[in-house]
Amino acid sequence: MARQARRSNSRGDDSVKFSTPKVFIFFLALFLAVLAVVDKLNIVPNIPSLIIDQTFWLAIIAYGLLMLGNVMKSL
Repeated sequence: MARQARRSNSRGDDSVKFSTPKVFIFFLALFLAVLAVVDKLNIVPNIPSLIIDQTFWLAIIAYGLLMLGNVMKSL
């Protein structure tokens, strides 16, 4: 009979600890994501030229900021 492998985090000491992001980080990430969607769907035609064609990177930055807010306790 084969023995079942024990998981390394069965006791909880090796598991990753997540925390909720601060309100400011959450709303900043939300703002960047909404800005990316608004620019991609062309809802507002007069968005400054700095943001045009940067919707992918805005969404990636928003996701990364939210991820850092969850992983790092100080954010």
